[in-house]
Amino acid sequence: MVESVKMSVADGVAFLVIEGGAGNAMTVDIRSACLDAIKAAEANSDVSEIVLLGHGARFPSGPSLVELGKGEASPTLADLCLAIEGCSKPVVAGVMGAAQSGGMELLLAAHYRIADKRARVGFPSVRQGVIPCAGGTQRAPRLIGVSATLDLLLTGALIPVTDARLANLFDTITELPLAQAALSFCQTLRGSGQGPRPTEDRAEGVADFASANASIKAARDAAESAAAIEAVSCVEASLLLPYSAGLVFEAEAFQTVIATSESAALRHAYTSEFRAATAPVPGGARPTVDTLAILGHTAFAVRLVMAALSAGCAVHWGGDVPEQRKEAIAALVRLMGGNPEDSRFELLRTGPVQDMLDDVDIVLLAAPVDGGLDTPEGLAVFKLYPDRVDHVGLRFSGNMERGRLAEIIAGPDATQAQIAAAITLSRRMAQVPVVVASSGFSICDRLAAAIFRGTDALVDQGVSFVDIDKAMIAWGWPLPPFMMRDRKGLETAARMPRAKGGANWAQVPVALGRTGLSAGKGFYDYEKGKMPVPSPEVLQAIDDKVGQRKTMTDRQIIELVLGALANEGMRMLADQWAACPGDIDVAAMLGLEFPRSLGGPMHAADQVGLLKLSKAMKAFDHPDTPFWTPHTVLADMIRNGQNFASRNPA
Repeated sequence: MVESVKMSVADGVAFLVIEGGAGNAMTVDIRSACLDAIKAAEANSDVSEIVLLGHGARFPSGPSLVELGKGEASPTLADLCLAIEGCSKPVVAGVMGAAQSGGMELLLAAHYRIADKRARVGFPSVRQGVIPCAGGTQRAPRLIGVSATLDLLLTGALIPVTDARLANLFDTITELPLAQAALSFCQTLRGSGQGPRPTEDRAEGVADFASANASIKAARDAAESAAAIEAVSCVEASLLLPYSAGLVFEAEAFQTVIATSESAALRHAYTSEFRAATAPVPGGARPTVDTLAILGHTAFAVRLVMAALSAGCAVHWGGDVPEQRKEAIAALVRLMGGNPEDSRFELLRTGPVQDMLDDVDIVLLAAPVDGGLDTPEGLAVFKLYPDRVDHVGLRFSGNMERGRLAEIIAGPDATQAQIAAAITLSRRMAQVPVVVASSGFSICDRLAAAIFRGTDALVDQGVSFVDIDKAMIAWGWPLPPFMMRDRKGLETAARMPRAKGGANWAQVPVALGRTGLSAGKGFYDYEKGKMPVPSPEVLQAIDDKVGQRKTMTDRQIIELVLGALANEGMRMLADQWAACPGDIDVAAMLGLEFPRSLGGPMHAADQVGLLKLSKAMKAFDHPDTPFWTPHTVLADMIRNGQNFASRNPA
C-alpha cells in the first residue's frame, strides 16, 4: 500500500490528504510527512488555512498497536498533535468514515472540525489494551465534557457525529463532498477574521466541576482493566492539572498500561481478530453471496435464517415436512419480534427443498437432507452440522445473535472459490472467519476435547472438578471446563474415548440422569436466576470411584490445563489445521469464551512460559502419556528460545 501525504492549494486553502498504511495507520513515515507538510503550509504565504483529510473514505487511524507495543519512533503522534494545535494558521480536520483512537486524537488537536453526516468517532483503544497517547484524554473533556469522554473511552463505542454528546465537537456536519464543504468553511472562517482556536484554551466541557467529579467517581467504580483505570485517572487529571502537566500525566500513564501483561493480551486479541476479519479472500475476487438456500427447520436454522435476513441476504428456506415448516416460520416470526410485516420477510421464500435451489449463490445445510440433493453444477453446498466434510463446512459459535465466530472447515476437496464464498458470507453476517484445514472437526472442537480430556485426567488423580472450575474462574475464564461440558450437553461428551487408565467423568452424571444445562442438572444443579451449585450427588459418585481426594494449587491446575491446550494447539499447527497461533486464540476467545484479558491459550502459554508448561506436563503422573507428552515441535521451540508469537504473521 502506498503511504503518502499529498498537499494541494486551492483559494488559499492547503489540503493535506493523508493515505496511511494498513487500516490507514499513521506510520512514522506518514507522521513525518504530515509534520513536514504542515510546516510547509504554515510557511507558505499563499496559504491561509490548512485542511486535514483522509484518503478516500478513511480518516487516519493513528499508529498501529504493533508499533505502540514496540515504542513509537519520532515524530510521535503526540508530536504531530502538538504541532497541529500550535500551528499559527487555522487547522481544520475533515472526517469521513471513522475517526477512532489515534485518529480521534488527531481530530481533537485541530482548531476546527467538520464531518460527513455518516461519519463516526470513538476511542476503542481501551478495549484494545491501551489508552490515548497523544493528548486525547486532556483535549476531549475540554470539548465534549467529562461524562461523554468517559463514555467513549470505557465503552469503546464508535458513535455517529450527530450524537448529542458531540454537539460541541463539530463546527459543521455536512452532506456535501467533504473537500467542498471544507473549502466553503475555510472561506467563511477567513471572512469572519477567525484565527487558530487551540483546544488548550477551551474549557466549556469542564466548567461544571461537581458534575465532572461525580462522573469520574462512577467511572472509577466501574473500571476493571488497567487501561480503564488509568484512562479515568487521566480524565481526572484534565480537571486538576495544568494542560501541559496533564499531557505529561497521560504519557506516563500510557507507559504504565502498555507494560502490563493484560495490555499485551488485549493488543494480541485485537490484532489477531482484525487479521482474521480482514485477510484477503483466496483468489482475490470477492464472490457474490446475495441469495442463500437454507435447508432444514431446526432451532439453529431458525436463528440462521434471521441472521441472514438481517444481513440483507435473500433466503430460500427449504424443508419437506409442511408441519415442521409451519412451526419453523412461526418460531422465526417470534424471534424477529412477533411482527409478520417486518420488512425483512420480503427477502424470504419458503417451500420444499428442491424448489428452493433455483437462482441461489450458496446452499447451507442446517440439517441432513433425506434422499440427497440435486444441485446445479458448481453450486457451493456447505454443511453446518457435525459430519464429515469433503468440501466446505461452516461452524458458527453459540447462537447467531451473539456469536461472532465462523470456523470455515476446508475439507480435502475444497476449492479456493468455495472457501472465498464461505469467508465472504461470514463477513457479511458479521462473523469473524477462521479457516480450518479439516475433514470435519473445528479448532473449538479440538480445544474443547483437550480441555475435557485434560481435566478428566486431573479428576483421575483425585482433584475435585469443583476445585478445577474454581481455579479457572479465578484465573479469569468465566466458562470453566465442567460448566462448559454441562452447557454443551453431557451425552455427547460421555461418548468421547479415553486412554487406558483414564476415565470419562461425564459418564457419571449421565448415569445419574443428569445430562447438562438444558436438563437443569449435570455436574452442577441449575436454577433460574441463581448461580450453579456443584451437585453433591455427582461429587459423591466421583469420590466413590476415585477414593481419596488430592489437593492441587490453583497455579498447578492452571499450568496443566493451559499446557494441555497449548500442546493441542501445537498439534493443530503441526498438522496444518490452523494457519497460525493467532487463529487458535481467536477461535478460543470467540467460541469458548476464553478471556480476552489473557489473549487466548497460545498467547497465554507464551506469557506463562513454554518451558514451565512443558515441565508441568512431564511431571504430571498419569497413564495417558501420549496426551501429556509435549509435542516434538514444542520441545524444539523451547530449545531454540522461540514462542508461539514468532509463528504469527508480522
